[in-house]
Amino acid sequence: MVALLDFEKAFDRVDHSYLLTVLRHYGFPQVFVDMVRVLYSDRRSKILVNGHLSKSVRLHKGVLQGDLLSPLLFVIALEPMCQLLRQNSNYGIKTGDTVHTGSYFADYSQLYSANEHCLHRQLALVQSFCDMSGFRLNVDKTQILTFAALSPALSSMLVTSDAPAKSLGILVAPNLPPMARFNYVFDRFVSRLSLWLYKARTYAGKVAILHSICLPVLWYQLSFVPADKELAKLIDKVMLQFMHGEEINPASTITGLLLVKKEIAFADKDSCGLDLHKSLDLWQQHNRSVMICCVQAFATPKSKSTMASWIAPGYTLLSHAFHPWGRNATCPPVCKWRFAIHASILKNPNVTPMWSAMLQRRFEVRWTPFGHPPNSSSLDIPLWHNSFSPCLENLHDQCSASTRPQALTLAMLKITKLSHLWHVSAPTSSLQPNNGCRYW
Repeated sequence: MVALLDFEKAFDRVDHSYLLTVLRHYGFPQVFVDMVRVLYSDRRSKILVNGHLSKSVRLHKGVLQGDLLSPLLFVIALEPMCQLLRQNSNYGIKTGDTVHTGSYFADYSQLYSANEHCLHRQLALVQSFCDMSGFRLNVDKTQILTFAALSPALSSMLVTSDAPAKSLGILVAPNLPPMARFNYVFDRFVSRLSLWLYKARTYAGKVAILHSICLPVLWYQLSFVPADKELAKLIDKVMLQFMHGEEINPASTITGLLLVKKEIAFADKDSCGLDLHKSLDLWQQHNRSVMICCVQAFATPKSKSTMASWIAPGYTLLSHAFHPWGRNATCPPVCKWRFAIHASILKNPNVTPMWSAMLQRRFEVRWTPFGHPPNSSSLDIPLWHNSFSPCLENLHDQCSASTRPQALTLAMLKITKLSHLWHVSAPTSSLQPNNGCRYW
């Protein structure tokens, strides 16, 4: 189970004396500690009410709003709590050789617990940290995400599909339909487009608003809430409405005067286009990422320490191929089956035509971040029934600079094929890498 913690006014409750103590404890140079002390010592504030200023009040807590150093100082102030939870690893969730006790991103903190008893113990540790540091845990807004039944004491914190919670801008809840998550993301995107609709008068200005303000948030959210091909077209539709200055209405079938054709809007600048990012490219990138997750699910045993030596280089190469986008957080449906026989997977009624085609035919992994032309530096890796000439120069030509160390490792091991992908679950002794392994 996962506990979504909520700290009351987290950035405003960082005690200055506590912060300085933590900095000294973690070995920061005294010069840096003195700089922070000067920055926060004897700070005062006044309150303006109806044009009248109150007397100055000395501030003993809180980091400066808008200061680039403030997020780092907050993370340092919260680190003792993280360390306390990591030291009590028996309360966390164990996956392979790793124990996960929580994840922390600024004031977004989550606890991972094996059961309700462990969760109670972890919450007690968090509360003890708050008592010593000056932080305050907002119990009323702390939520618990689990598929198991909870005791009456924690039932009020349970996240349900009817009332999902937000984690880093993403809706989370047990058995939450993917369409519900997409609708939330899409509605936020439409609202943002409507807000900026009349802020730019030129096409170049509108493209700049889309690329710098509206689309980055959408790309981040859709990395966890994937859209299918039809939904990707819907995103393109509202972007074109924004470009033409029309009311943002996804259901509208009426189009006004289209001064810029769709092909020109999405064409790159070398083709005299506006270079607007196409959401269909995102959909294709997501499919490739899901396929990588599928491969890794079969190739990764429960413990990385037992991974066959001839699998590790290919596994690393695949992980770097999608840098910096990474793998999708939602595991593909095939990961749940854990079947090691190709025929059994294809006979499963849940397998879509896309999965069947992926498992039967060649799939190319290409690193093309959004906005980069297809012929930019990329990494092509033959999968399944394909092989390449075991030549280091040939491999280097296909690799970007960030993946060439892994390419060198593969070349040194003379791995050109990987034929035992479906037999990873078999004992390691039965794997014979010299017997024509298919290359990743």
